[in-house]
Amino acid sequence: MKNTKISISVCLTPKMRLKQALKEAGVKDPATVSKLTVSGTLDYDDFKYIRAKMAETLQELDMGDVSFYKREINNWDFERFSYLISITIPASIEHIGIHEAGFDFWIFSDCINLNNITVHPNNSDYASENGVLFNKDKTELLIYPQGRQGDYIIPDSVVTIDDYAFKNCAGLTSVFVPASVLEFDNNVFNGCTVLTSIAVHPENFVFTSENGILFNKNKSKLLFCPEDWQGDYVIPDSVVEIEEDAFSECSGLTSIVIPTSVDVIGKWAFSGCTGLTSIIIPNSVTKIGNGAFSSCECLTSINIPDSVDTIKFMTFNDCKGLTSINIPNSVTEICYNAFDGCSGLTSVTVPDSLVEIDINDFSNCADMTFVHVPTIENLSFLSDCNALTSITVHPDNPVFTLENGVLFNGDKTKLICFSREEADDSINDPVEHYAIPDTVIEIKDDAFNNCERLINITIPASVKKIGKSAYFSWYAFISITVHPDNTVYASENGVLFNKEKTELIRFPKGLKGEYVIPDSVKKIGEYAFLGCVGLTSIILPDSIEEIDNSAFGKCINLTSINLPDSVKKIGSSVFSYCESLTCITVPNSVKEIGVWAFDSCINLTAISIPASVTDIGYSSCLEHAFTRCGAYITVHPDNPVYESENGEIKHKRKTKKYNQDIYTPLRQKDVRGENN
Repeated sequence: MKNTKISISVCLTPKMRLKQALKEAGVKDPATVSKLTVSGTLDYDDFKYIRAKMAETLQELDMGDVSFYKREINNWDFERFSYLISITIPASIEHIGIHEAGFDFWIFSDCINLNNITVHPNNSDYASENGVLFNKDKTELLIYPQGRQGDYIIPDSVVTIDDYAFKNCAGLTSVFVPASVLEFDNNVFNGCTVLTSIAVHPENFVFTSENGILFNKNKSKLLFCPEDWQGDYVIPDSVVEIEEDAFSECSGLTSIVIPTSVDVIGKWAFSGCTGLTSIIIPNSVTKIGNGAFSSCECLTSINIPDSVDTIKFMTFNDCKGLTSINIPNSVTEICYNAFDGCSGLTSVTVPDSLVEIDINDFSNCADMTFVHVPTIENLSFLSDCNALTSITVHPDNPVFTLENGVLFNGDKTKLICFSREEADDSINDPVEHYAIPDTVIEIKDDAFNNCERLINITIPASVKKIGKSAYFSWYAFISITVHPDNTVYASENGVLFNKEKTELIRFPKGLKGEYVIPDSVKKIGEYAFLGCVGLTSIILPDSIEEIDNSAFGKCINLTSINLPDSVKKIGSSVFSYCESLTCITVPNSVKEIGVWAFDSCINLTAISIPASVTDIGYSSCLEHAFTRCGAYITVHPDNPVYESENGEIKHKRKTKKYNQDIYTPLRQKDVRGENN
């Protein structure tokens, strides 16, 4: 922030707008204004000017005597106002959009230093007291400023607390809830990182507290433990249910005793308890919710009682300290990403009772060396287990065949998982090369995922189908050889093509330098060069018509590429994160550019859009083909859909613009909202 601090008061009229008023007051740089007091009529351009020029420096904004142009404040209006300490809301405001469904963002959420909210006394819909925002009659507490420090006593008039009222109030140390409060969500205090205690008036009919922890009145439900709780905790015997987020982010919690009265552990109940080293789940527990122990990094072992029949979505996600786990025979289903990111997990026994296991359940379990396969058919749950060296198959399994550590279906027509131990001298073929048996017709998704020492592979004539995510994506890989009699696939110089060589399917990641694509190729397939960090330049023939999604994504050392006049479509994310790409010419033949096509091409200096391009992709989150791209964009004047202005691109007939400086991409949905 600028060292110079200026306090300015301006009165705006139809002939005197904010930009001119500041200029006449001697303000050369609006970013030097720390306190702005505005009276008169504040219109759209004035408020836009404040957002564009002063958002990241302004400390005090007094709009108490303003006639506000739209009579409402939306939840995005104060995005990036990180230095704002005080704000005065005018009488003319009739609606404040506190938060928007689906986004973890709310009014003033970026205002981390906000200490005081004042509402003009003549406002008919809102009020303030001691810097806190309420509805007019103070029955609903709406926003407690994030920058405020210390304790807070909620006024006796309050009946309801908004879900986002105290979110991320990092200076709040304790809260007193009066008898009048009858309703608030139990995770309303999420992000209050130094909150040590919640006290409830003894005459409250709905809530109670004990040792600073919040319960329902009869203590059958444990609602919330303050995030700054330190040490061990014994849950009272009266508790039947541990509610959603109850201990979420309690990083100082080291151990917990759950009584046999507990039946349900709610969603995300212990998520982020990074100091939790041990926990015993009693046999009384029949349900463990989504993400219940997610990111409990110090948890080394856990007992899943045989009263549980389902392990839910992300239950043990990112439990990096977990080394082994026995899943009881009562479990019939393991849901999506249940053990994703358990990088310390070295062995797992999947019970024969299991009926359903989802994809990615053990993804990113990099050190897992053993898995027992029951009679289920789908083994995609082993994605990213790149240290997997041993698989055992149940002797009565009718579905799978194991040969030299490689897993097939029963008749060896499908190759499912390559897991051969790298140092196993008993295996005849060296791990650096693998020849697929000529019985195989299909290579399944993730079959060769992260085989770090496998550098070449031979595909027999029998193979008719290769799963997209089985396209040999490890960085040491340098060669794919296809039998000349194969009717679906072909290879040339170690690169995989379709039989006619009209589509380039996969370029090995281990190859380096320049590559010249054969003249026969018309299409560069999806992910064809994705992550080829050794690729520095590439020459495309005039035959190329389509470059599919993510074809050159993350080719971080690719410095140049020519797009021939034959190209009609550039798919989504085609050049995303090509950080070394400095220039590119979009030919007149191109009609469509996909969303994120040039995302994060930070060194790209200029792009010219020809008249032929009539479709530039953008997502629902207002991200577009040039998001996070530093290029100066120009559009051909004959283009019927788009035009450019000062390096920005926009529709000719609409106001929606596609430059990051105009639209800051919206935050993505919280992952919790996707799989409730």
